[in-house]
Amino acid sequence: MTEIIDFRKLKLRTAKRFGDSPFESFELDVSDGQGVWKTQVAVVDYHIRDDGIAVIEDINVAANYTGKGVGRFIIKRLETDLKHEGIHEVHLDRVQKEAMGFWRTLGYYPPSNGLGWRKPL
Repeated sequence: MTEIIDFRKLKLRTAKRFGDSPFESFELDVSDGQGVWKTQVAVVDYHIRDDGIAVIEDINVAANYTGKGVGRFIIKRLETDLKHEGIHEVHLDRVQKEAMGFWRTLGYYPPSNGLGWRKPL
């Protein structure tokens, strides 16, 4: 039986990483409801280019949360936040062959010239 994820118990937060690095993390964590972060569920590393395009560098979902919609949830929430910040397009730094279906279902596509996957917001 597949475990049902109660997304109301998951909290999102963003955090700068590595001092002056331009990369940011968008984290999905389980909270105890009192501000204590118990478990990191997923993290997306990304940066925003000078031309207003966000580039997703990496996404990691904890092993016990894979296949339960967590990856889709965190990408959709990140896209919503980016759109509210005025970002008009998201590119993927790289796409592994086994992840192509995941990205396609979220609306990402490889352009005809084959240079990078992208999605307009």
